[in-house]
Amino acid sequence: KRAQAHFLNKSLPSLVQKYRRKDGLPDLQKVHTALRLSYTLKLVGGRSDGSDTKVLHLRSDSASVFPGSTLLRCSFSTLSVGLPLRLEVVVRSRAAGCEDVVATVCARSGDDWGLCAASDDNFRFVRSPCGKVLLAVWKTDGKVAGLFVSLHHVDVFRPLLAKAPPSALAALMGRPPPDDIDSQLGLHDYTVLLTLHSAKLEVFNNCFYKVA
Repeated sequence: KRAQAHFLNKSLPSLVQKYRRKDGLPDLQKVHTALRLSYTLKLVGGRSDGSDTKVLHLRSDSASVFPGSTLLRCSFSTLSVGLPLRLEVVVRSRAAGCEDVVATVCARSGDDWGLCAASDDNFRFVRSPCGKVLLAVWKTDGKVAGLFVSLHHVDVFRPLLAKAPPSALAALMGRPPPDDIDSQLGLHDYTVLLTLHSAKLEVFNNCFYKVA
Protein backbone atom coordinates (compact mmCIF):
# COMPACT_ATOMS: atom_id res chain seq x y z
CA LYS A 1 0.00 0.00 0.00
CA ARG A 2 2.90 2.35 0.71
CA ALA A 3 4.36 1.78 -2.77
CA GLN A 4 0.93 2.27 -4.35
CA ALA A 5 0.38 5.52 -2.44
CA HIS A 6 3.82 6.78 -3.50
CA PHE A 7 3.09 6.03 -7.15
CA LEU A 8 -0.33 7.73 -7.09
CA ASN A 9 0.88 10.79 -5.17
CA LYS A 10 4.32 11.27 -6.73
CA SER A 11 4.96 9.20 -9.85
CA LEU A 12 1.59 9.55 -11.61
CA PRO A 13 1.51 13.37 -11.57
CA SER A 14 5.12 13.36 -12.81
CA LEU A 15 4.24 11.01 -15.67
CA VAL A 16 1.41 13.25 -16.81
CA GLN A 17 3.71 16.27 -16.71
CA LYS A 18 6.61 14.47 -18.41
CA TYR A 19 4.92 13.02 -21.48
CA ARG A 20 3.83 15.93 -23.63
CA ARG A 21 3.16 16.31 -27.32
CA LYS A 22 4.62 19.09 -29.42
CA ASP A 23 1.44 21.12 -28.95
CA GLY A 24 1.83 20.96 -25.16
CA LEU A 25 -1.06 18.58 -24.52
CA PRO A 26 -0.52 15.31 -22.59
CA ASP A 27 0.66 12.36 -24.68
CA LEU A 28 -1.97 9.88 -23.49
CA GLN A 29 -0.47 7.03 -25.52
CA LYS A 30 2.84 7.30 -23.64
CA VAL A 31 1.06 7.65 -20.30
CA HIS A 32 -0.88 4.47 -21.10
CA THR A 33 2.40 2.62 -21.80
CA ALA A 34 4.08 3.95 -18.66
CA LEU A 35 1.18 2.75 -16.49
CA ARG A 36 1.79 -0.83 -17.79
CA LEU A 37 -1.90 -1.51 -18.27
CA SER A 38 -3.47 -4.90 -18.97
CA TYR A 39 -7.11 -5.78 -19.60
CA THR A 40 -9.49 -8.51 -18.45
CA LEU A 41 -12.97 -9.31 -19.74
CA LYS A 42 -15.54 -10.74 -17.35
CA LEU A 43 -18.46 -12.36 -19.17
CA VAL A 44 -21.52 -13.08 -17.01
CA GLY A 45 -24.31 -15.17 -18.55
CA GLY A 46 -27.91 -15.60 -17.55
CA ARG A 47 -27.56 -18.30 -14.89
CA SER A 48 -28.46 -17.14 -11.41
CA ASP A 49 -25.71 -19.20 -9.77
CA GLY A 50 -23.01 -17.59 -11.93
CA SER A 51 -21.77 -20.96 -13.20
CA ASP A 52 -21.53 -19.62 -16.75
CA THR A 53 -19.25 -16.71 -15.81
CA LYS A 54 -16.01 -16.54 -17.80
CA VAL A 55 -12.92 -14.45 -17.05
CA LEU A 56 -10.57 -13.78 -19.97
CA HIS A 57 -7.17 -12.15 -19.46
CA LEU A 58 -6.31 -10.46 -22.75
CA ARG A 59 -2.83 -10.68 -24.21
CA SER A 60 -0.99 -7.55 -25.20
CA ASP A 61 -1.62 -8.17 -28.90
CA SER A 62 -5.39 -8.06 -28.24
CA ALA A 63 -5.14 -4.39 -27.25
CA SER A 64 -4.26 -1.72 -29.81
CA VAL A 65 -3.28 1.59 -28.21
CA PHE A 66 -3.94 4.73 -30.27
CA PRO A 67 -3.22 8.38 -29.44
CA GLY A 68 -6.68 8.92 -27.95
CA SER A 69 -8.14 5.50 -27.24
CA THR A 70 -7.56 1.77 -26.82
CA LEU A 71 -9.24 -0.93 -28.93
CA LEU A 72 -9.73 -4.40 -27.41
CA ARG A 73 -10.44 -7.43 -29.63
CA CYS A 74 -11.53 -10.88 -28.54
CA SER A 75 -12.92 -13.88 -30.47
CA PHE A 76 -14.62 -16.91 -28.93
CA SER A 77 -13.55 -19.72 -31.23
CA THR A 78 -13.28 -22.26 -28.39
CA LEU A 79 -15.86 -20.79 -26.01
CA SER A 80 -19.63 -20.87 -26.15
CA VAL A 81 -20.85 -17.38 -25.28
CA GLY A 82 -24.56 -16.77 -25.53
CA LEU A 83 -27.09 -14.11 -24.67
CA PRO A 84 -28.15 -12.66 -22.25
CA LEU A 85 -24.70 -11.34 -21.41
CA ARG A 86 -23.17 -8.81 -19.05
CA LEU A 87 -19.67 -7.66 -19.96
CA GLU A 88 -17.28 -6.02 -17.52
CA VAL A 89 -13.97 -4.57 -18.70
CA VAL A 90 -11.33 -4.53 -15.97
CA VAL A 91 -8.05 -2.62 -16.33
CA ARG A 92 -5.05 -3.33 -14.14
CA SER A 93 -2.01 -1.09 -13.78
CA ARG A 94 1.10 -3.05 -12.88
CA ALA A 95 2.87 0.24 -12.20
CA ALA A 96 0.25 1.39 -9.68
CA GLY A 97 -0.65 -2.07 -8.37
CA CYS A 98 -4.41 -1.60 -8.61
CA GLU A 99 -7.31 -2.56 -10.87
CA ASP A 100 -10.79 -1.19 -11.57
CA VAL A 101 -13.84 -1.82 -13.73
CA VAL A 102 -13.84 0.81 -16.50
CA ALA A 103 -16.86 -0.29 -18.57
CA THR A 104 -19.99 -2.43 -18.09
CA VAL A 105 -22.63 -3.27 -20.70
CA CYS A 106 -25.58 -5.68 -20.74
CA ALA A 107 -27.40 -7.33 -23.64
CA ARG A 108 -30.48 -9.51 -23.11
CA SER A 109 -30.76 -10.60 -26.74
CA GLY A 110 -29.33 -9.98 -30.19
CA ASP A 111 -32.01 -7.34 -30.82
CA ASP A 112 -31.69 -5.66 -27.42
CA TRP A 113 -29.42 -2.93 -28.76
CA GLY A 114 -31.58 -2.11 -31.77
CA LEU A 115 -30.73 -2.48 -35.44
CA CYS A 116 -27.46 -4.13 -36.38
CA ALA A 117 -24.61 -1.84 -37.41
CA ALA A 118 -23.50 -4.18 -40.23
CA SER A 119 -23.77 -7.78 -41.38
CA ASP A 120 -22.27 -10.33 -43.75
CA ASP A 121 -23.04 -13.92 -44.70
CA ASN A 122 -22.21 -15.26 -41.23
CA PHE A 123 -22.49 -12.49 -38.62
CA ARG A 124 -24.62 -9.63 -37.39
CA PHE A 125 -22.70 -6.78 -35.78
CA VAL A 126 -24.60 -4.94 -33.06
CA ARG A 127 -23.33 -1.84 -31.23
CA SER A 128 -24.09 -1.03 -27.59
CA PRO A 129 -26.09 2.17 -26.90
CA CYS A 130 -22.99 3.76 -25.33
CA GLY A 131 -21.04 3.07 -28.54
CA LYS A 132 -18.12 1.39 -26.75
CA VAL A 133 -18.88 -2.27 -27.55
CA LEU A 134 -19.49 -4.04 -30.86
CA LEU A 135 -20.68 -7.66 -30.73
CA ALA A 136 -20.34 -10.13 -33.60
CA VAL A 137 -23.29 -12.54 -33.36
CA TRP A 138 -23.61 -15.73 -35.39
CA LYS A 139 -26.67 -15.69 -37.64
CA THR A 140 -27.15 -19.46 -37.28
CA ASP A 141 -27.54 -19.88 -33.51
CA GLY A 142 -27.35 -16.36 -32.04
CA LYS A 143 -24.14 -17.09 -30.14
CA VAL A 144 -21.53 -14.35 -29.67
CA ALA A 145 -18.55 -15.00 -31.94
CA GLY A 146 -16.43 -12.10 -30.68
CA LEU A 147 -16.42 -8.51 -29.62
CA PHE A 148 -14.62 -5.18 -29.94
CA VAL A 149 -14.36 -2.64 -27.12
CA SER A 150 -13.27 0.96 -27.72
CA LEU A 151 -12.23 2.95 -24.63
CA HIS A 152 -11.10 6.56 -24.53
CA HIS A 153 -7.95 6.98 -22.45
CA VAL A 154 -9.80 9.27 -20.05
CA ASP A 155 -12.20 6.40 -19.24
CA VAL A 156 -9.23 4.12 -18.60
CA PHE A 157 -7.30 6.64 -16.49
CA ARG A 158 -10.27 7.95 -14.49
CA PRO A 159 -10.15 5.34 -11.67
CA LEU A 160 -6.43 5.98 -11.16
CA LEU A 161 -6.86 9.75 -11.28
CA ALA A 162 -9.65 9.53 -8.69
CA LYS A 163 -7.10 8.14 -6.21
CA ALA A 164 -4.30 10.54 -7.20
CA PRO A 165 -3.88 14.15 -6.02
CA PRO A 166 -5.80 16.86 -7.93
CA SER A 167 -2.59 17.99 -9.64
CA ALA A 168 -2.58 14.84 -11.80
CA LEU A 169 -6.10 15.48 -13.08
CA ALA A 170 -5.35 19.18 -13.56
CA ALA A 171 -2.26 18.35 -15.64
CA LEU A 172 -4.21 15.86 -17.75
CA MET A 173 -7.43 17.79 -18.30
CA GLY A 174 -6.60 21.37 -17.32
CA ARG A 175 -6.60 24.43 -19.50
CA PRO A 176 -4.05 24.49 -22.35
CA PRO A 177 -1.34 27.16 -22.26
CA PRO A 178 -2.32 30.62 -23.58
CA ASP A 179 -2.24 31.04 -27.35
CA ASP A 180 -3.02 33.80 -29.82
CA ILE A 181 -6.80 33.43 -29.48
CA ASP A 182 -7.15 36.28 -27.03
CA SER A 183 -9.93 38.85 -26.98
CA GLN A 184 -7.57 41.77 -26.38
CA LEU A 185 -3.96 40.90 -27.21
CA GLY A 186 -4.15 38.17 -29.84
CA LEU A 187 -5.99 37.40 -33.02
CA HIS A 188 -9.77 37.18 -32.79
CA ASP A 189 -12.99 37.05 -34.79
CA TYR A 190 -12.27 33.50 -35.96
CA THR A 191 -14.79 31.54 -38.02
CA VAL A 192 -15.11 27.88 -37.03
CA LEU A 193 -16.74 25.23 -39.23
CA LEU A 194 -17.64 22.18 -37.10
CA THR A 195 -18.74 18.90 -38.69
CA LEU A 196 -19.43 15.63 -36.85
CA HIS A 197 -19.73 12.53 -38.99
CA SER A 198 -19.04 8.82 -39.15
CA ALA A 199 -17.79 6.92 -42.18
CA LYS A 200 -21.29 6.96 -43.67
CA LEU A 201 -23.42 9.55 -41.89
CA GLU A 202 -23.08 13.26 -41.15
CA VAL A 203 -24.87 14.08 -37.89
CA PHE A 204 -23.97 17.75 -37.30
CA ASN A 205 -22.73 20.67 -39.35
CA ASN A 206 -22.61 24.30 -38.29
CA CYS A 207 -20.54 27.42 -38.78
CA PHE A 208 -19.69 29.65 -35.80
CA TYR A 209 -18.73 33.28 -36.47
CA LYS A 210 -16.66 35.74 -34.45
CA VAL A 211 -15.21 33.15 -32.10
CA ALA A 212 -13.00 34.73 -29.40
